[in-house]
Amino acid sequence: MSELFHHVHVRHQNERFVFHDEERRLESPGEYRALLEERIAGSGLRFLDRRRSEVRVQRWEDGAVVSFLDEATYEWEGDRETTRGRASWVLRREGGRWVVVHVHISPAEPPTG
Repeated sequence: MSELFHHVHVRHQNERFVFHDEERRLESPGEYRALLEERIAGSGLRFLDRRRSEVRVQRWEDGAVVSFLDEATYEWEGDRETTRGRASWVLRREGGRWVVVHVHISPAEPPTG
């Protein structure tokens, strides 16, 4: 179980998820990443630290749900803020590898800063 999370965590630890107001469905990770890069570019947003804890993994034959507490510290327009959220990833096994097919993040508490 920890190998599954480790693989997903290592693959995705540098990806940043931000809320956006895009009305259309994004059909691929590449499309999502391109939208994030477009929105973050030139915004001054800088991620300083990211930590994940309270990891829980539920696994089935070709599927899994990983849930955890996600804490991110970032700086934007000179202000530093730390946010904490409850996150879950839904994964599907495709061709011998695990693929994240859905991500959900909800605030665990109000931001500090």
